[in-house]
Amino acid sequence: MEIATKRRRDVLASILRSDFKRLVQDIQSIERDMETLKRDYSEWTRDIQNIDLGDIIGDARELEWNLSVTMSDFTMACRQYWKEYNVLVAEGLRRSSVYMDCICNDLENMKKAFHDGKICFSLFKELCVDWEELKKSILRTQHLVNQCQERRKNFHWLGENHQKQKQE
Repeated sequence: MEIATKRRRDVLASILRSDFKRLVQDIQSIERDMETLKRDYSEWTRDIQNIDLGDIIGDARELEWNLSVTMSDFTMACRQYWKEYNVLVAEGLRRSSVYMDCICNDLENMKKAFHDGKICFSLFKELCVDWEELKKSILRTQHLVNQCQERRKNFHWLGENHQKQKQE
């Protein structure tokens, strides 16, 4: 029974690693789209705005979907093999979800402004800031998932660190 439990845990860890791999691929895709939009920023025309923004919106939807899948896979894994140190991963996924919601709102606001014929540099800057926060959050959470063994060894340190973050 011990071996079967370990195998299931390894399978779930493998699923989470592949989920995060997809998230990182989505991040890279959006990063390319953001760079294109930044490059065209000085020459924004209505056509360029719609094409570049459409690419980002499509990739953001894909990222949002993959983030939802990752969260559900993580929930399933934690339900079966809950450990207190998983709280950090759950918090990272929650934070990523909040930033993803901000990005979706930013994109929707930019889309509305573009359709009204407005050039919205402030919305673009806000999108860039939220994008950087989302990217950091996903990459930090991926690091926590990939460092499963270290988390187990440093369990007490992580628990104390988590308590300090809650108090702040």
